[in-house]
Amino acid sequence: MFTINGVFTAEYKVKHSRFIGTVCGVNNKQDAIAFIKAVKTEFNEAAHNVYALILQDDNLQKSSDDHEPKGTAGLPILRVLQNKELTNVVAVVTRYFGGILLGAGGLVRAYSKTVQLALEKADLVPVKRYVTLEIGLDYGFYGAVTLLFSAYDVVVTKTAFFEKIHISLSVLESHIDAFKAAVFNACAGNVTWYLG
Repeated sequence: MFTINGVFTAEYKVKHSRFIGTVCGVNNKQDAIAFIKAVKTEFNEAAHNVYALILQDDNLQKSSDDHEPKGTAGLPILRVLQNKELTNVVAVVTRYFGGILLGAGGLVRAYSKTVQLALEKADLVPVKRYVTLEIGLDYGFYGAVTLLFSAYDVVVTKTAFFEKIHISLSVLESHIDAFKAAVFNACAGNVTWYLG
């Protein structure tokens, strides 16, 4: 999965209609909504501001045709995002109507093409997927285990000191097996794993 680093735009013209595609990486639903509103404000004289978004953490995929015929605008944009394996992304395609009807097929092609052109300019970056874990270990192993955190890009979310130390953490999905093996070795096998 990939996301976009920054904001990118492209323009496409067909039969006197002008399409402006704007794509942006976002972290959450609030950022996506704010971005859509900003584009609509910037292009408030346009006939349509169609959008699609995909958010990983919210498990959300959504699109809007913004008064274009149903299924001819937002859904084609969403399909382009899906085919590019994108997440945490929002795309808005603005249309200035040129006076000539494009038909359903023409609209699908125009909206798809516009977002594809914007994505061709975009800086795509891999999305890091984290797994939440909790470990329990003896105090004598704490120092050795904490030294592993930076090497495996681990984010500690909570540490509790009881009879044993309990550490809640997030580990990159791609590092999980190697990290668990390193912790097992550092603790000579005396570690308890809990799924977060």
